[in-house]
Amino acid sequence: MKYDREESERRRAERRAAKYEKKFEPERVAALLARKRAAMVQRYTDYARVAGRIGRVVGDVTDAVGVSSIRRVWYRTFGLEIEKLHRQHPERDITDELKVLRYKWAVRSFDPYLLDKVEAAVLAELRLIDLEMGRSSSWLTNGPDRIQ
Repeated sequence: MKYDREESERRRAERRAAKYEKKFEPERVAALLARKRAAMVQRYTDYARVAGRIGRVVGDVTDAVGVSSIRRVWYRTFGLEIEKLHRQHPERDITDELKVLRYKWAVRSFDPYLLDKVEAAVLAELRLIDLEMGRSSSWLTNGPDRIQ
């Protein structure tokens, strides 16, 4: 019996396409989402609380120096990027990443002094959040000297 490589590859491709199509059947997707819904909602709720606290802290810092409300949105985004670094790298020292982030926003013509104040306030708030949730925040307490 002669082995037909072309026919074998064609059948393999058909099997893979059938598996892929089966993966996205509406009933399967609905069942998967139904199983994961509670956890997804809880994760989003937790994130929304943290984002709200970050927004409040950034608002306090920017209001103290009289930043316009449209510019405050960008400082809030800067604060949320700090939170994202913390969330993605919970046990790592992110000092270098914070320097890069600060440079990125300074190049966009944001006040470097105010960026430092926002960063310090956000890191202090993240330390409080970690303490409340019982998580280790060793990189925040042993990290940058800016934390007040």
